[in-house]
Order: sequence, then C-alpha cells, then structure tokens
Amino acid sequence: MNTGPKTEMVLDFLREKIRNDAFPGGQLPREEDLCGILGVSRVTVRRALANLTACQLITRRRRAGTFLRKKKTETQSIIGLMMRTQGHVFSDFYSFLSEKLSSMGFATQVISFQGSSSADSSERLRQQILRLLSLPLRGLIVDGYVLGELPSLKGLQKAAPVLWDFFDAPQLMEATGVWFDYQEAAYQAARYLMANGCRHPLLILHGLPLKVRFNPVNYQRHREKQIIQGFNQALAEHDLYGNDFILDPGFHGLSNYDEWIIRIMRDAKLRPDGILGSADSLLLRPMKEAMLLNLKIPDDILFVGIGNTPWSSVDSMHPFSSVDLQLESAAQNIIEQVLLPPPKRKDIYIKPKLIIRN
Repeated sequence: MNTGPKTEMVLDFLREKIRNDAFPGGQLPREEDLCGILGVSRVTVRRALANLTACQLITRRRRAGTFLRKKKTETQSIIGLMMRTQGHVFSDFYSFLSEKLSSMGFATQVISFQGSSSADSSERLRQQILRLLSLPLRGLIVDGYVLGELPSLKGLQKAAPVLWDFFDAPQLMEATGVWFDYQEAAYQAARYLMANGCRHPLLILHGLPLKVRFNPVNYQRHREKQIIQGFNQALAEHDLYGNDFILDPGFHGLSNYDEWIIRIMRDAKLRPDGILGSADSLLLRPMKEAMLLNLKIPDDILFVGIGNTPWSSVDSMHPFSSVDLQLESAAQNIIEQVLLPPPKRKDIYIKPKLIIRN
C-alpha cells in the first residue's frame, strides 16, 4: 500500500501513541478528531487507518469506532529484529539471539535481509518495516550493515534501535550499538602471521562499491576500514608499511579475485608468506578453486581468517586459523542494551579471540 508524506505523518503519530499505550480503553479518536489534531484531510486519515488495519493492529467497528486489536502476542513483549539470518556467522548469531530472547519470554518479529536491492524488493521492504514499526515493540535490534539497503532511516530512528556488527549507511543515525572489534580482530590475526615469521603477508578484503568507500559516513565505521587499520598496526610494529600488502578487489579492478590468488600461488616470486582474509569465506573460495584445478596449496603460506566459522575448520579441505567474534557474548550484550531506556545505552565493543589451527 503506497503512502504519501502526510499519511506517513499520521502513521508516525498513531504508532507512537500505540507504543506508549496512549489510547484509553484501546479506542482511537474519531476520524474528524484526528483531522483536527493533525491538520490533514479525512482521506489522509482513512489511508493511515487502512494501513494499520492491513497490519492487523486495529479493527474498525461500524458505529462503534476504531479499536486496537487484541493479539496473543500482547501477553509477551515483542522485540523487532532486522538482520541477515543466512551464512555461518549470521545464522549462528541469529540463533543465539532468538533462543536467548525466547528463553526470557520475549516474542520476536524478524525482517530477514539477503541482499536484494531491486525497486520492487525495496518497496516490499519498506512495507515490511512499516508493519514492524507499527507493532508495540519493547525494543528493536538492527544489523548495522543492512542500513545501507533501507529506503529511509527516518521512521527507524524514532524507534530507537540498538545496532550491531558495523555501520553501513549513507546518512547519519543517532544510535548506540554492540560492535565487533574488527580492528582488534585484524591486529590479532596479523600479529599471529608476523610471530610465525611472515614478512610478506597479504590482506584480502571484500570489494566495496565506490558509494560506500568514498562516503565518509558509510566508511567511518565500516568493517573493512577497521580491518585495514588493525592489519597496518601490526605490520608497523615490524616496520612494514604500504598498500602493497593489501588486495582490495575494487581498487585493483578485479571482478574475480580467486583467479588472482591462484596465479600468485603458482608463482613463487609473487607468492606471499601469509594471507589474512577479512572473512573466512574469502580464503575458502580460492582454496576450493585450487583443488578443482588440482593445484596443491603451497605449504609455505600461512592462512588466517576472521569469523571462526565452519569454513575455517570442518568445511575446509585445508583448515586454517581464524579469529572468533564471540557471537554468544555479543548476543547477550545486545539484549541487555535493548532492554535499557535509550538514554542509558552505550556502545559496547566485543573483543575477539584468535583460534589457532596448525
């Protein structure tokens, strides 16, 4: 259901009242009263009420008025979740989070993000967000990465979410979060490489779109930036400097970095003595490609990733060390934060732990 700015304004007003239990006896004001309070037409009010009816938040009774609907979930507090739920790290974190919330008696409403960005999916996403924000939420937890996919952050800001992972949006948002300390993760991983004799390590990054890499808001708290900082910090302790140690697919114009990694594995003159993947998956892909080509992975390369997913151990033909992001601890901390009043919340950084596999 498409809505204009005036209808959105009426919806924001009504959602706020619903969240704060501001309608005595659960009855909403009459249409004409809402028109007078908000200075809008009756058509605009009816569109907003139709939206809330479609979301099953209200029911309209002929000659009696408009009332909040009674729901089974009203016996529980509802926590909204907007996050990635697939992939080893994200599915594990979602499991920890949802299981802990359920054990505490909370119901959850989830919007799952899987990276779709077409115009149709954006409109569907907007409607899903509107429905979620219409609920009487006890709290809202938002994966900071998905902010870059949202049509607007305006309504989300009013819901006072707690963020997690890292911030990726082209506009500012006032919110605290529970963040993985990616700088410390990369620092630990690079120090491990250097302690094991590596003097020509290579950092493999996720490729970033230009709109992210060169937007100071997007990039300010981005995981790839933090990883570069941690990597360079460790290298500087050994008097190593420069971008020669970093493979950024965007800057190098690589659409398929796997082929590049295979090429340097084959050439001893190009080959690094250690490779750090900003995610475990960035190491798994070239390893699988090498095996398909019957290419032996060189024994003189030391690998380490970030994530400590099954990709780094049981799912890999060549297990490698990895930095554990402490997902269970992060889930516990984010629940504690979302249950606090917004003024009492604070940023929390989860310290990772290196898991060594020989």
